[in-house]
Amino acid sequence: MFAIVDIETTGGNPLHAGITEICAVITDGSKVLQVYETLLNPGYSIPRNITALTGISQEMTDKAPVFAEVAAQLHHLLHDKIFVAHNVNFDLGFIQQEFSKAGFSFHPPKLCTVKLARKAFPGRRSYSLGNICGNLGIGIQNRHRAGGDAFATGELFHQCINQLGHAEVLKMAKSTRRKISVPPALSEDDINRLPDNPGVYLFIDQQGKILYTGKANNIQKRVRQHFDVKRGKTALQLERIHKIDFQLCGNELLSLLTEAHVIHKHWPEWNVSGKHVVNKYAIYRFPTQSGYLRLQTEKFRKGSLSGIPFPRFRDAKQTLGRMLHEHDICPVLARSQGRCYVPGCYCENPSEETIATHNQRVEEAMMSLQEQKNRILVQGEGRKTGEKAVILIENGAVAGWGFTEEHQPEIEMVACIEPKPDIPETRAIIASFLRQAKTENKITYQIISLN
Repeated sequence: MFAIVDIETTGGNPLHAGITEICAVITDGSKVLQVYETLLNPGYSIPRNITALTGISQEMTDKAPVFAEVAAQLHHLLHDKIFVAHNVNFDLGFIQQEFSKAGFSFHPPKLCTVKLARKAFPGRRSYSLGNICGNLGIGIQNRHRAGGDAFATGELFHQCINQLGHAEVLKMAKSTRRKISVPPALSEDDINRLPDNPGVYLFIDQQGKILYTGKANNIQKRVRQHFDVKRGKTALQLERIHKIDFQLCGNELLSLLTEAHVIHKHWPEWNVSGKHVVNKYAIYRFPTQSGYLRLQTEKFRKGSLSGIPFPRFRDAKQTLGRMLHEHDICPVLARSQGRCYVPGCYCENPSEETIATHNQRVEEAMMSLQEQKNRILVQGEGRKTGEKAVILIENGAVAGWGFTEEHQPEIEMVACIEPKPDIPETRAIIASFLRQAKTENKITYQIISLN
């Protein structure tokens, strides 16, 4: 049995977008046996360009069910079928993410009709759904809606089967799981029981000592990558793993913080990279002989409190560029002596007033990046539907985190916080997150000031 699936979404990344519509056409390879189709409330606002493309508006989805409400019914329908879609990894990635949030594991064998069509009908100009269907005389009603695209994909799939034969198509069906070498002390059932959710995982030896910890947006998938027969752990390493434990976190930020705390507390033998200094570069300001303040990106000076630290040189360099632009600072004076020769730039007329103007802008730019001396709550996705993860930040340090129900008042969110020690690694992680939050659309997180 095959499930021909198509979805419409609010964006291209399943971690930062949701499903607005889904259609599943069940077929035996020659005729349609069952159809499931529904609009879904994605939990995200629908961009105007998506509405223009699909015709699906915010009003249409506001009263539709969320994925968790239909997850059990949909999982029952799809779990024992071969999953078929045009560009299958896109549709499957979103659906696996939603099933994972709802507490279901979903790893079906899959088929991509793009690859099938290339093999069945070689030499065509394009294999996009619209072009290949037009080329083969397959009509698409309601283009860019889940139902219309799913039925067209189904007809394309039937033609591929007619061309290649049922046995050849079945041979092309691939499991979403790679072949793995399971540690001798464990079974594959131990791996299968791991969740598909964001969090941290721990490899533990026979004495109960943590050998390694890592963070993952999908714990089971990441652990399987460690045991991949082609590029996984060595036989000697596998023999040392006697248990795999995990902690669910709900979102990437809390997974990073939890991983840092585990490494700091247990110093796992295999976590080599996590033991290095997190901040390797920084933006520093210093006065020149002429009186101008200069800004420079260089290696982080351990113990220095004057610079703005960054984990990567690229992050520091890009932030410095934004600082100069946003605060209207002359890039030549900020980096070296001389003039930039941009008409109207304040560097044209060197004077005490010019120096004062320049230095004031530099100080304001640095202040804008300094950790705010206040209390902040960062709220993100929780471990299950209806739950939120809450991280408390005090004066730039991560004071702790916890989990609470959705739509709780601030006092209830603070009450759920479990205190954590202040360590340099989590300070660096949260500082980087807050800097990015100023310039990027962190739609999966909410930042709440407690001042």
